[in-house]
Amino acid sequence: MNDEGKMTMAALLLFGKNPQAYCLNARFKIGRFGNGAADLITQDLIEGNLIQMADKVIDVLSAKYLVRPIHYEGMQRVEPLEIPEKGLREILYNSIIHKSYDGPDNQMKVYDDRISLWNYGKMPEGTTISDMFKEHRSMPRNKLIANAFFHAGFVEAWGRGFEIIEESFKNAELEVPQFVEEFSGVTVNIKREVFAAIQHGARIDDRTGKVVNASYDTNDVTKTTSSIAIKLGVSSRTIKRDLKVLQDLGYIEHCILETSCERRPLGASLLML
Repeated sequence: MNDEGKMTMAALLLFGKNPQAYCLNARFKIGRFGNGAADLITQDLIEGNLIQMADKVIDVLSAKYLVRPIHYEGMQRVEPLEIPEKGLREILYNSIIHKSYDGPDNQMKVYDDRISLWNYGKMPEGTTISDMFKEHRSMPRNKLIANAFFHAGFVEAWGRGFEIIEESFKNAELEVPQFVEEFSGVTVNIKREVFAAIQHGARIDDRTGKVVNASYDTNDVTKTTSSIAIKLGVSSRTIKRDLKVLQDLGYIEHCILETSCERRPLGASLLML
């Protein structure tokens, strides 16, 4: 309530049953894109109050947009999100707290190689993106929303959000997201390194693995791209592309003469992935 005993817009956005009826732009749009921003594959519009918004976004991302690679720690099966969840939550909290609610929805675009999240609202006057990665004071745009998130235990009140994001990604041995001021707001670009590695591995396990099997023959060193293409029923261009992938990953070497390279069972090396 404000000093006059009336409900504030912040209270409505934070705890209201249908805050979008009063502030349509308090939404979160997620889209999955293919080969560019014009290639929309699927989309979701997340509504509801702000105190639950980050959880809803992560639930939708986990269910439809991101992957959870499986690995084992001892006997325990672990399925972490491809992006560090602590860092992702901090990014979402920042986008919700610092958004200017008189402008467009928060917009997240998911591509094969990256995630791009934009929220409307410029940086505080006199500050830059690089300043946010240094020690600084907390300067929330929406103080009542930030205060509610603080009391809910979602965020601290010391301006450490960017530091938490940086630490989270570095601990996961992933590239730290890049923040850019653009279109009267702030965009954060997150590389999908884990997803890219999985996709690359899938390509190798499928046709590229067959290329290795077809090309590796200890009794025949005269294999050509044309002969492999005929054997696998694909074009020579496809085989050249697959061989380039294998060469880039270090599984094969390009040699002028057989004696200039160490021969090794590439198929066996591939199985070590």
